Amino acid sequence: MQLESLYLYNFRNLPTLRMSPYQGINLIIGPNGAGKTNLLEAIHFLATTRSHRLAKDRYLLRKTEEVFSVVGEVVTRSGRRKLRINYSNGHKQAHLDGERAVRLSEVVGILALSIFSPQDLNFIRGAPTLRRRLIDMWVCQMEHDYLEELYAYRIALRQRSSLLRSVYQGQSAPDQLEVWEQELATHAAPLILRRMEIIPRLSSALGENYALLSGNAEKADLEYLPSLDPLPQNGIEEVTSALKKELLMRRGRDISLGQTSIGPHRDEVRFLVDGNRADLYASQGQVRLLALSLRLAEHRLLEERLGEEPLMLLDDVDSELDEARLSKTLSLLPRMGQVFITSTQEELSHLIPNPKAIWRMEAGRLEREN
Repeated sequence: MQLESLYLYNFRNLPTLRMSPYQGINLIIGPNGAGKTNLLEAIHFLATTRSHRLAKDRYLLRKTEEVFSVVGEVVTRSGRRKLRINYSNGHKQAHLDGERAVRLSEVVGILALSIFSPQDLNFIRGAPTLRRRLIDMWVCQMEHDYLEELYAYRIALRQRSSLLRSVYQGQSAPDQLEVWEQELATHAAPLILRRMEIIPRLSSALGENYALLSGNAEKADLEYLPSLDPLPQNGIEEVTSALKKELLMRRGRDISLGQTSIGPHRDEVRFLVDGNRADLYASQGQVRLLALSLRLAEHRLLEERLGEEPLMLLDDVDSELDEARLSKTLSLLPRMGQVFITSTQEELSHLIPNPKAIWRMEAGRLEREN
């Protein structure tokens, strides 16, 4: 998989930018504030229609502007595709091969990638919703069915939560909730079961990477804790039925709260180091290694599932790792397909194996140096 060309218009601090990336390692060097992170954010946005920094779309607009565009030509084993995402008047619109997409989900997964950035440290220690988003965004790149179920689940969740508040205010009858509880349970079950299947695989790859980078000093794991507990083990129909019963049992409580208290949106994903919760006990160094190990694991499993190497994006990785661990990480890059790595340090170019393309970024302008 390769990003052959990239065009940006009014994205963050980048008025216009054109890039024809090298098929291997692309090193982007420049001072802080030059736009290096914004460039990687734009590539992530093209692939997923979202910012990896969880920024709202309107914050991606260049100041004083009202429209931005991200355009890319992608080559995969299935052929050449052209992706375009426009933003204006508070709305996004995707185009695929020159045709307007009915839904944004049509372009998700065509360009697959994994991205490591300093913001990843928040996933380890932050609120559970950040870790759920991380897992969902990754799985959605591999499995369009999961993406569709997730969209449908979120619609049902909003409808039930809105109706709960209406019931509390005496504007609706409680039995009206039944139809949305059925919808919730129907779309929740596939999400739960897929998470149950794939998170252990991600945990295994995470543990291998963490052992490599830490010199086998500690053991790292990823733990999935569904809010539906106990979770039936007999398949999708049993999970759907159990969740529907639990929603009915919690109906009175949920009416009082004005929100749905069980379902995939309440699941927990935890990082562990030697069996201890990383969000509570991990050091800053351990958190950095967990985040990087996770992104490397994502990349590997994406490749296994897709049958081709996804992109790897590494933002300011040399500022997050000590010399020994940085060296181990950089040694992996030639086997990872197309890579984009940013840094403020000129010396990093001497540590990255050849062949590579070196790019210079200054005040939103990008030029190739070799």
